[in-house]
Amino acid sequence: MPRSIVVGNVYEGIVTRIKPYGLFVEVDGVPGLIRIPEISLEPIEDIFKVAEIGKRVRFQVLNLNDPVQRPHEQFNGSMKILLYRQNGETEV
Repeated sequence: MPRSIVVGNVYEGIVTRIKPYGLFVEVDGVPGLIRIPEISLEPIEDIFKVAEIGKRVRFQVLNLNDPVQRPHEQFNGSMKILLYRQNGETEV
């Protein structure tokens, strides 16, 4: 089955769940996780104060799950990498 999400591409997704360790987002029915260190350039003390369910977020896909271990497509993303680029920084 072909993958619909591509590593390195930038997507806009909807926050579907918030956990202390990160945001669960969905793009075209594909679920993913943005871990708390990948959300902001600044440390986040309380993720529930910076995110809300239903909010649209932009992120870059860092990797996809191993299809052998998890047959359903899932990804890990980073909002922080886009903030680095927005600030003109080249190193993450």
